[in-house]
Amino acid sequence: MSRFTPGDKQAKKMFQILMAALFVCFVAMDALADDDEENNLRVTRMEWQDGNSELSVSGLGAGRRTTVTMINADSGAVIGSTTSRRDGRWGFRKEHLLTAPCLIQVRSSNSQSTTAGYTGSEPTSCGDTPTSSEGSHAGRITTYEGTATCLACHEREAQEVHDSVHYQWQGDASETIGLNTSKAGKLGGINDFCIYPDINWIGKLTNTDGIEVDGGCAKCHVGLGEKPTAENTAAQLANIDCLICHSDAYKRKVEMVNGVYKFVPDLAKMTVSIDQAAADITLPSKDSCLNCHTKAGGGDNFKRGDIEEAHRNPSRSFDVHMAARADGGAGLNCLDCHVADGHKIAGRGSDLRPRESSKEVSCTQCHGDTPHGSRDINKHTARVNCTVCHIPYFAKVAPTDMNRNWSDPNPPLTEKGLYEPAHEKGTNVIPVYRFFNGMSTFYQFGDAAEPGPDGRIVMSAPIGDIHDPGAKIFAFKKHLATQPVDLENGRLLPLKIGKFFMTGQIDEAVKLGAEAVGWNYNGHSFADTERYLGLFHEVAPQEDALNCSSCHNGGTRLNFAALGYTPKETRNGRRLCASCHGDESDEWSDSELFSRVHEKHVDDEGYNCNQCHTFDKAN
Repeated sequence: MSRFTPGDKQAKKMFQILMAALFVCFVAMDALADDDEENNLRVTRMEWQDGNSELSVSGLGAGRRTTVTMINADSGAVIGSTTSRRDGRWGFRKEHLLTAPCLIQVRSSNSQSTTAGYTGSEPTSCGDTPTSSEGSHAGRITTYEGTATCLACHEREAQEVHDSVHYQWQGDASETIGLNTSKAGKLGGINDFCIYPDINWIGKLTNTDGIEVDGGCAKCHVGLGEKPTAENTAAQLANIDCLICHSDAYKRKVEMVNGVYKFVPDLAKMTVSIDQAAADITLPSKDSCLNCHTKAGGGDNFKRGDIEEAHRNPSRSFDVHMAARADGGAGLNCLDCHVADGHKIAGRGSDLRPRESSKEVSCTQCHGDTPHGSRDINKHTARVNCTVCHIPYFAKVAPTDMNRNWSDPNPPLTEKGLYEPAHEKGTNVIPVYRFFNGMSTFYQFGDAAEPGPDGRIVMSAPIGDIHDPGAKIFAFKKHLATQPVDLENGRLLPLKIGKFFMTGQIDEAVKLGAEAVGWNYNGHSFADTERYLGLFHEVAPQEDALNCSSCHNGGTRLNFAALGYTPKETRNGRRLCASCHGDESDEWSDSELFSRVHEKHVDDEGYNCNQCHTFDKAN
């Protein structure tokens, strides 16, 4: 007797038909995928090891189970072959080659072919100076057609860049106080240097000699002229300028293209062709970082105070970390500390609104928590950041902007034929010192500006004090400015900065700036502002660091009272130094009072700080 009713049999038959149809679809899809791979042969890695004369090559897109042959592109000699996997990926390795190929041609048995150069270490016999057919991307780029050329292989990387702070100029603002958005950055935020990037993006300026020069904050943006948007459309990905970070030979300039300003290659300033610049791709070098970061604020070292053109070839005394090993330095580059992962860069200064990487940038990563040979010095690290002692001065070569005055009616004219605000500069500047727990406060653009404790509007400042167990003392540059403020509502006003640069007319620039953001112009006056910028570069060698007497036993480097270290006046109802015994405060001179008092009471007696101060001992 049948186990199926007529209805069940019909359902079973329909199920079998459906399964057969799905099988046909899967076979067809697999064939299409295979067909796509069979038309996309490329090399993803090619490296050479001199020690054992070993060539290693790998790639993808060869098609399923095809033979992939390596050929010396210069001599035509066959080096060897391998078989691709089911997914089209393949790898090849051969040792003890008699001749090191400088270029290889890769051929697959399904009639595909490509030529490639080294992506990693290469034979010394191939030389260090690339020609038009050499470099990490040699053979892959014959004609550079802008970002579209890069996107053919690197769309995922482009999406990473699009999501980065370097492209968006905004990011996670969870370590800030005073802002009304979860994401913040240069865009949407006002500053005390060039004021407001949003309305000063890209363009041409005419100087006093009638010559057009490039203008706009986007000169240091990793895009080609369009503003970033949140959605990573095809147009946005095509707007990414890969070469600005990955090719030291590449230079660019502003030009009008189809009615809009864009960045285009500046061939007159390049020593190689654009095709060669695109073929010689590397990880971002120190120079590529410095090209933008030294010029923040309008000139060499204007803004940060500790990142200047001298970093391109620094001496040991200038920056012991970035000086070459041959000169007694550590030979570090930017990415050694500011580690990149998926185009997200580690590190956040106190006056930066966004953080994009959870990776830590800290001295202890290399030096540990007890880097000194002295226990007395090591115990300072619980409360004192390394920068306090090891960056005794900043702006060691190029002067840095310390006070920028936008109210000066007679702004100076630069050698570029453009006006700039009056500003006071300093070299070998002594830092100021504040507690910092990792959080920062910012002025919110558009809010009524209220003066802070120092009588100035706080643009950015570190959070933390002596009672905060997570705070340490850090070294800072304190920047002062005088900026336009609305007469009626008290908010700081943006400028059309190009108008000011070309004419020196601050009043007109303020009026145009207010209108550009959609505000009514109510007239303006000027208000004093301040910003604290963390100092982390220009680290001095050990022999130039501060010593104990710089701060203690009469030293004046730190203002202990301002930091909260002032002792209590009384204890147990009596004067502090007479609360346990007779007053012996005159037993030691000023030059030894600090050391002797702490040796006796902290080291010998084991007293906690709170016996004499308003805070506890740091852990």
